[in-house]
Amino acid sequence: MFIHPSVKNTEANVSLVAAMGHSRRGQIVFALSLHYGFHAVIGLDPVAGTSKSTGLDPSILSFESFDFSIPVTMIGTGLGGVARCITPCAPEGANHEEFFNRCKSSSRAHFVATDYGHMDILDDNPSDVKSWALSKYFCKNGNQSRDPMGEMQVMQPIGDVYLFRLSMRRCVSGIVVAFPKDFFDGDAEDFRQILKDPSFAPIKLDSVEYIDASSMLMTTHEKV
Repeated sequence: MFIHPSVKNTEANVSLVAAMGHSRRGQIVFALSLHYGFHAVIGLDPVAGTSKSTGLDPSILSFESFDFSIPVTMIGTGLGGVARCITPCAPEGANHEEFFNRCKSSSRAHFVATDYGHMDILDDNPSDVKSWALSKYFCKNGNQSRDPMGEMQVMQPIGDVYLFRLSMRRCVSGIVVAFPKDFFDGDAEDFRQILKDPSFAPIKLDSVEYIDASSMLMTTHEKV
């Protein structure tokens, strides 16, 4: 197991555990959360199959509501539902929207990275053949970056495809850090800032939505 040098001497607080997963692993994380005592869940463009009727096991989207009340943050992609080859990598009916809508008892936030695709959260040039092929041939990719630093550093060629991913990774990383800081540490400033003003993010976020389970109040920002 790889452990980054910067965290080798860090003491983890295992009394508070958040689970996170991307794509099919996002589905697995939500399935595990139905049976294990996680304290928060983060879905990174989770996928449950090629459609609602052809779901992958475990078929958790067959439930109308997930049986947990832990905080949830969902980050979806605007291009995940767009086919590049045969079928979209994160098709409608089995994507982040379906997972989010089933977290009915949770305080939950939903962010959509409008101009990015399902694989744009990954490295610019994946080293293994499978990830490289998915990035280049099968999943629709974005080519937008609203972050000046990202525009200089992100563009990495893979054949005839240029992937603009640094800004996406910076945005996802910021949300992933700010979310548990709010719900675990009580430091809500950063997370509430991006909910209040999505233009604070380094990429374009549409349909930013937050529902507070304690009061069932909903805040929505469309087409920021």
